[in-house]
Amino acid sequence: MITSSYHASGKLPYGRAVLVVAHPGHELTLAGWLRTVRPSVFVMTDGSGQLGRSRLHSTTKGLLNAGARPGSIYGHFSDRQVYEAMLKHDVDLFLRVTFELADWIVLDDVEYVVGDSAEGYNPMHDICRIIIGGAVELATRLRGRPIGNYEYVVAGRRDHCIAGRCAGTIRLRLDDAALERKVADALAYPELAGEVDAAIRRDGIEASRYECLHPVDNRMSWTPVEGGKPHYEEHGESRVASGKYQRSVRYAEHIAPLYAAFWENISESLDAPAAPRMVDASSLQMGERQIRPS
Repeated sequence: MITSSYHASGKLPYGRAVLVVAHPGHELTLAGWLRTVRPSVFVMTDGSGQLGRSRLHSTTKGLLNAGARPGSIYGHFSDRQVYEAMLKHDVDLFLRVTFELADWIVLDDVEYVVGDSAEGYNPMHDICRIIIGGAVELATRLRGRPIGNYEYVVAGRRDHCIAGRCAGTIRLRLDDAALERKVADALAYPELAGEVDAAIRRDGIEASRYECLHPVDNRMSWTPVEGGKPHYEEHGESRVASGKYQRSVRYAEHIAPLYAAFWENISESLDAPAAPRMVDASSLQMGERQIRPS
């Protein structure tokens, strides 16, 4: 059983939901919500990383067991392709994904979207957040009524969530049976079992009992403090120094210009007299429509 406590944001919305994650495996964090709501799940990359081995099949197995379904954007890009797009300022790739997601939200009559938070930890997590925000704005324009936009903590600390101190948050509490199933499912995810085990040893099983959805502004993005660097920039620099990367993604050089170009394009679409383009509803069958980087 899963019980919920609600703060300023009100109750968990009824109706269809979408989960949008940057990488396969992120959905494990919201396993209780996933089984309760059974959303459509959009996964931006295949999770292949530097090793080039996709972990999408493990996510597919877990989603089907939970009663959720893959969306029309489902691991169409490798991590390397997305990384190269960031380095080349290929905003068109991210805009195409945004319009695809907006189309689904409208055609599937989605009431709210949940997705990765922007934390400065991984650039794809942060890009995923602006894709969600842009899609929600476009879909709201098409539908003519608000669509909920929520984030959840991906890599950051969840102390406030666990303690119930998240203002404006929808907080779900898993009972012992649901918690046990969540942990078992995570440990059964072969590519991430080691990380899951390490997290349990570090934080304890109780840390997984609570799942919080934070309402977020559509145009929210992560920016570093003055003089600071995001985690991914420091990590990338160390990889370049070790010879594993040729170039690394930097906030000021790559991500900030992408943000600016992205929102300029979204604003132009919203200001245009004609509504943003729609796709044929028949293309929303799993695996039929694939967006490929140009």
